[in-house]
Amino acid sequence: MAHLSACVSTLLVAACLFQIASISGSVGSTELRVRVCSHNKSISLKVTSTRDQSVEGALDCRCNVEPLENSLKNLAKSDYQYTPEVGLHKLHLAAANWNDARKMCMDEGGHLAIVNSVAEEMVLLEMLKSNAEGIRGGQNKEEALLGIHDLFAEGEWWTVSGEPLRATGYVNWSRSYWDGQPDNYLGNQNCGALVDVGGMDDVFCHDKFAFFCEIPVTC
Repeated sequence: MAHLSACVSTLLVAACLFQIASISGSVGSTELRVRVCSHNKSISLKVTSTRDQSVEGALDCRCNVEPLENSLKNLAKSDYQYTPEVGLHKLHLAAANWNDARKMCMDEGGHLAIVNSVAEEMVLLEMLKSNAEGIRGGQNKEEALLGIHDLFAEGEWWTVSGEPLRATGYVNWSRSYWDGQPDNYLGNQNCGALVDVGGMDDVFCHDKFAFFCEIPVTC
């Protein structure tokens, strides 16, 4: 968190100036809540400005730093799983096609999950395996959709957030599932899924699968 200190200091000064202006000529206090993000770390700031009516011109400006962990625990819905250092995820057991799944994740304030590390893959695999029997209406119980596709050009995989797959830090296609992936079966498998044996598979975007949603917790 040390690398945020300069940013926080600058923002705190700016926030204080804003608060000073907002309560100028009045008695009482106001609050300004700000979220600061840098280098995939995040903290919340609550800046409180108070004018002391007993001392003319007196103004007290304070910064209360709320740990991100606390914010996430409040943010996590009962059906989302928060894993420290990994993220906030939900496995939808009612299958949907890729585009419908994408929209449902957005409606929940997130996006189709994008795997950024082997650690994140392990978390999602455990969620998939432990809930497989509850999956309903899908092509199988072995896979769950992710937020990747090559709809723009065959073989050029992108995430739903608009970055190339290679930039995510995780490009692990399954080498064993159906003799290795991606195979672009029938020339029309343009969406990605996580396979319970590990790694990813390319699937038909119109087919229905369970799917992972993710609510971003870093920036």
